[in-house]
Amino acid sequence: MTGISFIMPTAGTDDANLNSIIDTIDALRIPNYEVIVVGGLTTTLNRNHTQHIPFDEAAHPRPITSVKKMMGVRASQYDINVIFHDYHVFDPDWYEEFEKFGTDWDICVQQTFTLPEQGSVRCNGWRAGPIPGYPEIPPCMTIPWDIDCFIPYMAIQGSYWVAKRQTMLDFPINESLYSGQEEDIEWSSRIVPGWLGQKPDQTGVKIVSNPRCITRFNKLKPPYPGNPDFAAMERDLEYLWGKLRNGYRRAGVYHYERELGRAVLA
Repeated sequence: MTGISFIMPTAGTDDANLNSIIDTIDALRIPNYEVIVVGGLTTTLNRNHTQHIPFDEAAHPRPITSVKKMMGVRASQYDINVIFHDYHVFDPDWYEEFEKFGTDWDICVQQTFTLPEQGSVRCNGWRAGPIPGYPEIPPCMTIPWDIDCFIPYMAIQGSYWVAKRQTMLDFPINESLYSGQEEDIEWSSRIVPGWLGQKPDQTGVKIVSNPRCITRFNKLKPPYPGNPDFAAMERDLEYLWGKLRNGYRRAGVYHYERELGRAVLA
C-alpha cells in the first residue's frame, strides 16, 4: 500500500477546524500515513499520525505558505505528498480511488467542490485558458478531465495538489514569494511542459488528472474568478472536446501530446 504524507500549512489559530479536517483523513483508514501541520508556535493537537511543526508568523510581514509547504515536504517520510490549505476535507472513498488510479505520475491534479450552499461547484484543478487559437475558452475555464492537450496552459493551483516527494525536492516552490505573489504560477512556469507555449522545449514533469479523488471546502470560499457558470460553458463546448479527443489541433498552437511527453506545435 502507498504511504502518504498530508501537508497542511495553517496560521495556527483554529485547532478545532484542524481536528475536523484530520478526522476525515483518519477515517480513510490508510495503512501508512502522516499528517504534518505547519504553522503557529503552539498547538492543542494531540493525536496519532499527526505532527506539528512550529512556525513564527510574527517573523514575516504577511502570510508565506510557500515556506510552510516546503518545510512540510522536507519533514515528510512518505513518497506521496498531499499539499493542501486548511479548508479542505476528504471524501470517504478518497484513498480507495487513489489506490485504484495508481502513482504513474509526478503531479496528480484532483477534484474539489465548494460548499452545498455555494452550489457544490467544481472549483479547482483541471482548468486552463486563455489559450492561443482557442478564443472560445475563457481564462480559468474548467476542462474535461480526459482532455490533456491543454496542459501547457494549466497552472497547478496552490491550494491543493498531490505530488511525489522527490518532485517537490527537485522543483521546490520559491520560498521568497509571499501568499498573493502568485507563487503557484511561478512554480508552474518551471514544471509545466511547454509552459504557455513560451517554453516549448520544457519537458517539465508528468502531470495527470484523477477526478475520482475528491475534496470539498469546509468554509465559504467563492471559486476563482467570481464563479461564472463554467459547467454550462463546458457543456456548450462539447463539440470542441469531441474533436480534440479525435486528434483535432489548431495550427500554430502548442499542444501537449501524452505519447511524446512534450508540447508540440500543430
